[in-house]
Amino acid sequence: MDVGQIVSSYQLQVGGSAAGTIFPGGSAGTLPSPNFFSLGAAGSYTDRPTITYVPLTGSAFIRTLMAPIPPVRLIELIETGFAANTLFQVAVQQINGLSNRRSAGRAAAAEPGLVELLKALRRVRDSETVGFRVEVDKETGRRERLVMFFTKAELPPEVRVERDTIRKLLRLDRDRLDFLVVYGAETDRNDVIAIQTRSAMQILNSVVSFISVPDEHAREGRAFPAPPPAPDGQGALPPTIAIASAETKPATAFVAVHYRNLWYWIDDRDLRSKGIFTFLLMLLTRPLRAWGEQVKDDRFREALWQQVDAVWEQASGDKLVKSDRTDVEEAYRRACVVLGPR
Repeated sequence: MDVGQIVSSYQLQVGGSAAGTIFPGGSAGTLPSPNFFSLGAAGSYTDRPTITYVPLTGSAFIRTLMAPIPPVRLIELIETGFAANTLFQVAVQQINGLSNRRSAGRAAAAEPGLVELLKALRRVRDSETVGFRVEVDKETGRRERLVMFFTKAELPPEVRVERDTIRKLLRLDRDRLDFLVVYGAETDRNDVIAIQTRSAMQILNSVVSFISVPDEHAREGRAFPAPPPAPDGQGALPPTIAIASAETKPATAFVAVHYRNLWYWIDDRDLRSKGIFTFLLMLLTRPLRAWGEQVKDDRFREALWQQVDAVWEQASGDKLVKSDRTDVEEAYRRACVVLGPR
């Protein structure tokens, strides 16, 4: 759904009144005079906003769900206070060749190098010795050149070790302090960090892989099995979100939905999952429209083509029933029409 129109209707009403009665000579006998005079005032203010929601369809729907998040938008969220490791775990698929967790038909755990990278990034970020800035691109004149930099401040030994770990995992020049951040899965340069961000569809596919579904649903092909756990002795990222399921309605649900005789919910006592869920609501609503419009940029248009090809390649290798395969083929044809020739 998208906000199609917002109309505000205001109404202000003000009124006043005055009345009086005078009897010449007053009243008879000893009664008090019935003469009187009165004043009155009244006012009211009404605000009736009307918000119209319209469903996303056609090319707008495809652009919104399949366009990757521009890396500069991701870093802006980090600069506003979001934890870098959590944000990267949710919205990034690959950094300089280090792959994040995959779900659905290509299910795989996150690579150990990425796990180590995110842990080191969080600790260095907390020490305020690494940051990001947006510079003006000399070719386009727009503020879209993204740079990650290390500060020149003296570092405690433990922070220096973590920073060296980041350089080693990303294969960065040990003597440089600033590095260009670009969209991509891999780079052969030691002064560039390539970040392949996820699209809204990929984020949703990743999140649903954390739903606890009955074992028989996976065996019967109703749902994909969860990605395999990391091998013994290798670190693993904490679950992005925990979504439980049961036949009975939960008593302590933060949010719950009933689907096909099962209840799915996030526990109200699970602070991490509640925070991730709230973050996803913000991530997948207002910014999506702007990300979809980025497709007009040739670089993001090519990135979108890569996403479409990846989804098509994954779907082609999955065992799908005839109706599902027909839907996938139709979605692929529509995406090709929207993007046009390469």
